[in-house]
Amino acid sequence: EVSAVARFFITATGAAARRGLVANTSQPWIAGPSGVELFAPPKSDVLAYLDDGGAQPPRHARVTAVLPSEGATAEYRVGPLLPGGVVAPSATVEEVARVTPLSKRPTEPGADA
Repeated sequence: EVSAVARFFITATGAAARRGLVANTSQPWIAGPSGVELFAPPKSDVLAYLDDGGAQPPRHARVTAVLPSEGATAEYRVGPLLPGGVVAPSATVEEVARVTPLSKRPTEPGADA
């Protein structure tokens, strides 16, 4: 599933899979091993599903990308995700947050090599 999300994000945004693969100094890249994670749905949606038999909340992924031209990172929501590790044909990429400047972001050993 992580690979499918990463491939979709790279295709949709033109980002690189990692720093060592950037084509130029302004190209964004996925920020290391924790750059693709599950995006938790709103708690109210989960409780409605678990407690009240409501609809299952759609699954999305969070992708963190390094934006070297801005000296920052950004988080994106990608999805929905389908069972079996598949990104839905109707999936979108939505920026949800500009995060910390690169100088303040903790590094992961070997993550951006």
